[in-house]
Amino acid sequence: GAAAADRRPLLTVTLVLALLGTSGALWTKGWINLTPHWITARLARVDHLTTALRPIVEAGGTVQVLDTTEGGIHALLRLHARQPTRFIYDFHFQHDVDHPYVRRLRGELMRTLDAEPPAAVVLLERGWPKGGYERLAGFPELQRWLLAGYGLAEEGDGFRLYRRTEAR
Repeated sequence: GAAAADRRPLLTVTLVLALLGTSGALWTKGWINLTPHWITARLARVDHLTTALRPIVEAGGTVQVLDTTEGGIHALLRLHARQPTRFIYDFHFQHDVDHPYVRRLRGELMRTLDAEPPAAVVLLERGWPKGGYERLAGFPELQRWLLAGYGLAEEGDGFRLYRRTEAR
């Protein structure tokens, strides 16, 4: 009994020090990760894209963004620019492409872009459900339309900016 009682203060001190060490490590990790890298990277992309679009898009001008959640809409909000279509994201053009509903959505996008060609088109690299820039090849009508009237003006971290090259 006496030997066990002699070890209690040592055990208590050891447990308190372990608790303090663990708490300190978790606090430090939380502080370091207060702004995760992906948020910092996305904000840097928005800054770059906003700067690249500013000389192209007049106040109230249009830019079509082909994006899911990589910052394209954020850049448009900063510029007070709008899209010529009702399509905020492009994911719904990339799946079930033979379904009549998706075909109608694609047709609506193309008719609207033909009727009101934007000053620029921004293709964000990351998309869903079909990955990167190559998803444009899965929508041949849009790819032909883009290549016929737009040229690559800038390629940044995670985006390609196409500028209108001819009056449509």
